This record gives sequence, structure tokens and C-alpha cells, in this order.
Amino acid sequence: MTNLSDQPQKEMIELFLHNQTRELELKAQDNQLRTQLDSHNFQFAMETLKAKSSGQTSKFEHERKALIIKFGGWISALLVIVGLIGYAIHAGQKDIAMEIIKAVILLGAGGVGGYGYGRSSHPPSKDPT
Repeated sequence: MTNLSDQPQKEMIELFLHNQTRELELKAQDNQLRTQLDSHNFQFAMETLKAKSSGQTSKFEHERKALIIKFGGWISALLVIVGLIGYAIHAGQKDIAMEIIKAVILLGAGGVGGYGYGRSSHPPSKDPT
């Protein structure tokens, strides 16, 4: 009589062991896929950081060139004005030199005043980057 009751238990145990084996195989595959996904995410993050870094470098390079061009323009304009004033004084045209100086002072005062008014009327916005 014990043979009949042992047979279903043996089948249940074998089925249970088969299911456990299959479950462990599936968990191993899941772990392997997760590891692969983590590896791909890491590579993607590294590429993103590399691209962001090169973008920051080119942004700083652009800002540096823009600053050099701006100051170069101001220095060139100043040299032209000083050269005109010097030439007028050298040529004996002191009245023309005085008019150039007056014009530069008036234009400079107007520019500074306009800059101050614009700055106070429209505060600079924050850059979202």
C-alpha cells in the first residue's frame, strides 16, 4: 500500500524540482539581461558625458572668441578716434580735434545712459542651461 502513496509524492517532488530548476534558469537569464542592460546604460552614460563635455568646451571656446572680437572692436575704434584727434592736432586743426572730443564724450554719455536705462528696465534673464 505504501507504493501507491509514494508514487504521487515522488511525481510531485520531481515536478517541484523541475519547476525549481526552470525558475533558477529563468532567474539566471534575467540576471544576465539585467547585467547587459546595466552595461549598455553605463556605455550610454559615458557617451553622453563625453558629448556634453565637448559641447561645453566648444561653448567656452565660442564665448572666448566673442569676447576677443568685442574687445578688439572697442580697441580698434579707440585707436581710430585717438589717431584722428592726434592728426587734427598735428595738422593745426585744434577746433576739429575739440569737436571730435565733444562728439565722443556725447556719444559715450548717451551710450552709457542708454545701457543703464535698458539694464534697469529689463533685468537679465537666467540662462536655462
